[in-house]
Amino acid sequence: MANIQVLYLGQDLYKLGYVTDIPIIFERKTFKRDKIGDNNFTLKCKNFDNLFSIGHPASMLTGIDWMYQSLKIINEDGILIWNSIVSDIIQNQRDKTVSIKTNDIIFKKRNDIIEYESSTWETAGDAAKNIMINSGFTNYNEKSIQDSINLLTENNCYLKCNFNKSSNISLVKALEDLGIKSCSDAYSHYGNIHFKHYHPYAGGVSLRLNVDRSTRLKTKPIISYLESQIINQYSIDYEGSNGVSMTDTDNLGLISRNKYTTHALPTFNTGEKKQIIFKDSVSAKYIGESYINMTHHDISTQPQPIIKIQFDVDIKFKNYIDLENYFKLTLEDNAWDEKVFEIYEFKRNEKNRNINIVAYEVNTV
Repeated sequence: MANIQVLYLGQDLYKLGYVTDIPIIFERKTFKRDKIGDNNFTLKCKNFDNLFSIGHPASMLTGIDWMYQSLKIINEDGILIWNSIVSDIIQNQRDKTVSIKTNDIIFKKRNDIIEYESSTWETAGDAAKNIMINSGFTNYNEKSIQDSINLLTENNCYLKCNFNKSSNISLVKALEDLGIKSCSDAYSHYGNIHFKHYHPYAGGVSLRLNVDRSTRLKTKPIISYLESQIINQYSIDYEGSNGVSMTDTDNLGLISRNKYTTHALPTFNTGEKKQIIFKDSVSAKYIGESYINMTHHDISTQPQPIIKIQFDVDIKFKNYIDLENYFKLTLEDNAWDEKVFEIYEFKRNEKNRNINIVAYEVNTV
């Protein structure tokens, strides 16, 4: 790791020899479309020469507004593997070390109360982007948002937001609510907020994995079938529904309900005068069916719950696989021939040259 960089306040702490270890970097999406993960870690450093002793003339922190300043880690391949802000520095005078606590950049805005009212019907992706811009938050991933806008527009799914001052809603909570209501995942990746609407896999993988080829797994996967995560019914109202919610009247989830009993979404109160309002029954139906499709395999013929797997790969695959990727897995024991999965949790350990992955099966178009 000779060329690794830890950049903070214009200094490369790793090159200067102050960093004792690069911690495990952990990021996650939210399969359940709920909370934005508070990705963070604490960087341990030596404090010789009083570099981190606030108030000392030789300290890089003296007279500097160090709180919320950017801290970036670039690995030996020149890949940005962490982009964060510093939220605390804990000095241990006993062993001459400091602990630098870092958080996702969204951490700084976590409790900011927002005001936002849609001027017209818009997609959830448009709303998420507009809310971040209005709140002065520019660390968002343009591609994931635009892809979501395109998908939602293609399926005529529109809403309005009504977050006024009396709503007392934070930026993060607004993004989380939009994600839940639109079957979209709001999550942080390398310091940028992504907003990704659910859609079946449509091609484009970073890696094909196997247990016994050159692209083999380091550990055989732990496999579980997520019956508890199944959604096969919904209740969503909209403007003009007069309080009568849209349900699965086309019976997309009927076979699943007969097989597993009813697993319903929490009721979405998205009608008139609510904070989030769906435009019409088309919008409500599309979101409800997105949740049903997302949590099943072969929904129309032989409904099965989505598969979850966990395994390790060598860090040499870091150029091809991260939180944003799909991959194909061939597993002879289960008769899987390039079954497609999407990564939802990603733990990178530079010291042990290991990546631990949690992934979920995805449907294909």
